[in-house]
Amino acid sequence: MKIQTQSCMVNGKRDVAVIAQEVNYQGQGTLVKIRRGGICGSDLHYFQEGKVGNFQVRQPMVLGHEAIGEVVASDSPQLAIGQKVALNPSKPCGQCKYCLAQQSNQCVDMRFFGSAMYFP
Repeated sequence: MKIQTQSCMVNGKRDVAVIAQEVNYQGQGTLVKIRRGGICGSDLHYFQEGKVGNFQVRQPMVLGHEAIGEVVASDSPQLAIGQKVALNPSKPCGQCKYCLAQQSNQCVDMRFFGSAMYFP
């Protein structure tokens, strides 16, 4: 399933644009239609300074990690089409000692949507 969408892309300090993108959903995971998104301090820092602390934008990056929406498609039996959801912006590694102990909130290699913490 191919879907046209718009994304807020930051390229560096004071360099932000809304761009058209195509999402190609292949039936794995969950596809969510974003209805609302928040702007937080890290988004403002990426726009104003091109970085957050030591984490500098080094390639175009989609801003935003505080969003709500509704399920469009999912391979999870726990999610129904049209169900309203809040997105968890974290992606634990699944392999560190905390992830293996079912404590993924403590993951030592956590990644986040809308973050230049790791490259790419």
